[in-house]
Amino acid sequence: MPAIAGSLYSVDQFFGKQPDEDRILYHFLFSTPHAAEGLAVLGHHLILANRVDDGMTFWNQALKVSEKFRAEIMALAADMFGTDQTLQLFLPDDFEACAAAGLDSRPGAVRDALLQRAEQLWVTGGFRQTNAVVILRGRQLCGTGRSAEGLQVLRDALQLRPFDIELRKTLALLLDENGLYAQSLDEWIRYEQLVPGDPIAEKAIKELAKRPPTRLEGPKKL
Repeated sequence: MPAIAGSLYSVDQFFGKQPDEDRILYHFLFSTPHAAEGLAVLGHHLILANRVDDGMTFWNQALKVSEKFRAEIMALAADMFGTDQTLQLFLPDDFEACAAAGLDSRPGAVRDALLQRAEQLWVTGGFRQTNAVVILRGRQLCGTGRSAEGLQVLRDALQLRPFDIELRKTLALLLDENGLYAQSLDEWIRYEQLVPGDPIAEKAIKELAKRPPTRLEGPKKL
């Protein structure tokens, strides 16, 4: 139970009153409207208690605060209400939200629908391609069997912004995930030049230096 709801429960107990669940829950909703995790947890609690409308209120408030919990909320909803209703209720109309939730989702129909919708929104365009959006696009393509395209998206972005550490780190990670070890090693070395002493880069460089290059890559270029 979140701290505020727990404190109200304790007050009721101290005065010998039966705890008023509605008072506890809605005090939390209105006094802590930005506590996304608490809102998501309480929403699930209410739905399990067969108070679906109230639970949806909490879940929708959680998603207004943060997209972080969309994948988890959609997974819970799919288990309880099925895929179609979940998509009707929670499928976002925003590339970043769709791609991020899709990549965080477990394999299945909800994940597929999120990533498919993300692709449709990307093709439609009309939004600013910030670093976060470009990184999501690269990850989305790599996560849907289009790794060559995803890696190229990041390479193209780095041509324009060669000193961007998040772009370079993401490219290094995705190259490693796709078995392109020599290229990943090159990118980590470049990254470490921008962020000297970074422990993640140092560890990756040590591990990758021990691996043989893939046949597609040929010898390592150091």
